[in-house]
Amino acid sequence: MDLAWYEDKCFNQLKDNSTYKELSVTETKEFCTKTKMLIKHTLETYRKDLSYKEIQILLSKVDEIEIPNFYINPKIHKDPTVGRHSVSGTNWITGPISKSVAHFLQES
Repeated sequence: MDLAWYEDKCFNQLKDNSTYKELSVTETKEFCTKTKMLIKHTLETYRKDLSYKEIQILLSKVDEIEIPNFYINPKIHKDPTVGRHSVSGTNWITGPISKSVAHFLQES
């Protein structure tokens, strides 16, 4: 397995229009703006149920937009070797919300 194989598998995954859609810069900015507005609106709706600290944590990434990373994990035990796609979005604007939800679910 070499870099050319890896890049080929990544591009093949990304060409799947039923899973991924390439966005223009304008579409990306619009999506980010809508996502930020939705997060802020949702937190405003539930403000009475959250502490100030919780709100600050949940809003901590709203103005720091970092596009998630796409990569594949080669499944070398398969013949032929295939790549399982993954998108790492821990630094995406919804990251703090995802971490908080996971934390509360683990407590249940």
